[in-house]
Amino acid sequence: MLYEAIIGIAGAIGSGKTSLTKAICGSLKAREVSFGHYVSQRVIHGGGIPSREALQEMGQRLIQELGMERFVLNVLAEANVKWDDLIVIEGVRHLDAWEALSRLSERRMLVYLDVEEEARLSRASIRDGISADYIECDLKHPVEAGVNALRGYADVILSDGSIGSWVTKVAERARILGVLPN
Repeated sequence: MLYEAIIGIAGAIGSGKTSLTKAICGSLKAREVSFGHYVSQRVIHGGGIPSREALQEMGQRLIQELGMERFVLNVLAEANVKWDDLIVIEGVRHLDAWEALSRLSERRMLVYLDVEEEARLSRASIRDGISADYIECDLKHPVEAGVNALRGYADVILSDGSIGSWVTKVAERARILGVLPN
């Protein structure tokens, strides 16, 4: 099954993936999909508490059990997206995930958030109520380790600026690439 258009959002912990995804969806009337939400629901259904560690472990287990292709399809199915939706999927953390998504739409683009480490750690520490040292440990987990590799596959790399300016840059690039109509 092919989807009309997919915009993937990648970046390290605390880079602003969720904020950007919500802003893009609001601006472009797109459907928001989140790998993290899907995995969180699996943790909760299993009786667990969706801590970052539990999410990382569950995500890794689901990928091992299902394979990346089926995992990606399950995430999209649970989000109840339609073939003609513009899909913005937050939390792309593996090249294999992006490749699986790429096979589902000819009109696609990957956005990579390349935010300074100090800003990311501060943001995540405040948001999650945990120390920057703890977050640095999370960044070494295999689930997070593959995120940097996605930078080389990104159609747009965002580092400085406001969420609003990022949305503008994403929309402009999406039009150039044919992901969005002109």
